[in-house]
Amino acid sequence: MAITANSLRCTMSPPALHLIVQLYGREESASHKRMMECICRNAELEFIKKITVASEDSYALQDNGKIEILHFTKRCSYADLLEIAASNAGKQETTHFAISNTDIYLTDDILACMRKITLNSQVAAISRTEASGELFQPAKWSQDLWLFKSHIPNPKVAQLSWQLLGVAGCENLFAMSLNSQGYDIWNPCLDCKIIHNDPKPKTEWHDRYCGSYLFLLPCTIGDVSSNPPQYEVVVARDIFREAEIRSIPTTEDATSVKLHLCCGEKRIPGFLGVDIRESVNPDIVGSAENLWMIEDGAVQEIYFCHGLEHIPLAKAKNCLGELNRVLKENGVLRLALPDFEALTRLYIEGQARIDDIVLAIHGGQDHAHNLHYSSWDLKSLSKALQECGFANIRRYDARSFLPTNYFDWSLHSLYGIETSLNIECIKIQAIS
Repeated sequence: MAITANSLRCTMSPPALHLIVQLYGREESASHKRMMECICRNAELEFIKKITVASEDSYALQDNGKIEILHFTKRCSYADLLEIAASNAGKQETTHFAISNTDIYLTDDILACMRKITLNSQVAAISRTEASGELFQPAKWSQDLWLFKSHIPNPKVAQLSWQLLGVAGCENLFAMSLNSQGYDIWNPCLDCKIIHNDPKPKTEWHDRYCGSYLFLLPCTIGDVSSNPPQYEVVVARDIFREAEIRSIPTTEDATSVKLHLCCGEKRIPGFLGVDIRESVNPDIVGSAENLWMIEDGAVQEIYFCHGLEHIPLAKAKNCLGELNRVLKENGVLRLALPDFEALTRLYIEGQARIDDIVLAIHGGQDHAHNLHYSSWDLKSLSKALQECGFANIRRYDARSFLPTNYFDWSLHSLYGIETSLNIECIKIQAIS
């Protein structure tokens, strides 16, 4: 591991923490009083040098010189709290910052963890211990404190971290946002105790958020930075079910993850459906241009049916590059899109009217995403694929790939002539 000036400073300086929390609710409520107790008690800890409180109201707080109150008109998101951390980076002598639920007491255990977090790309996301002394179960589901080395966080993480704190699943989506941008995350809750100040804890799950959830498996402080983080992932739209959880594949073991891009309301067994429209209930709500929730080299196979033409021509290669990124080496990409050569030949030779081909060339235009921005033939598509790291480019028979009694645009024909350009290829190299 390379030693930098920042990591050397972190090693030599005594751990000093900037704690960032939010404060909300009615002052007379029991939960508000518990949060106030935690803020004041944490302010007494010597290693905590500053506490920033993102407050929804003008609450009275006894300050011992450490507490700063910032007023917000709404419940904070992770992005809001990361922005506070970024604005304070380098302004005070702190080695680390932490985003925490407000009803958490910190203990000296966190000091050992701070000494392990020496790089900007490292994070400890810690599950709470209840007031009874028992670790929250299942610990992989809920993290109440996020510990970072002091730095300006990756701006892309802030863009993706729209989840409101305190909503079921928010921490798991935040974990996926961090992981997608190269952060390593450990959950050292087995011997790093943060105490939940609530005698009657309650955690509920619901389907307010959909997408890819990253679960952080419990480990020890000694595992942080010494061993690779251990994750599990679920693509969720409803209450978490243990049966849905599957380990995130690595580049060496990505044998089962298959994506069906622009799936619409159709489903292919064994494939995760991806569509930008939440209304069609895909497994993953997202664009083929930005599969941020999928790690590099995690996918064995991609089926992208009549979607590339919906992407502006200037962005098409970026999209193919994104598909290259998520595919493992020798992973298979199957594309289907309108065959411009076949369609125009039918028209020019008088076999088809313009009304027959206009839909395939320009799109249905029945919703905002159903517009075609580009046209392709075998030559132009092959060239683009080669430039984006793909090889073994050839036509494939859609009927031999798709399930029986399944129909989509890859099977479309006019007057006995196939009008879909169906191309199969493999990834041979990563494109930076």
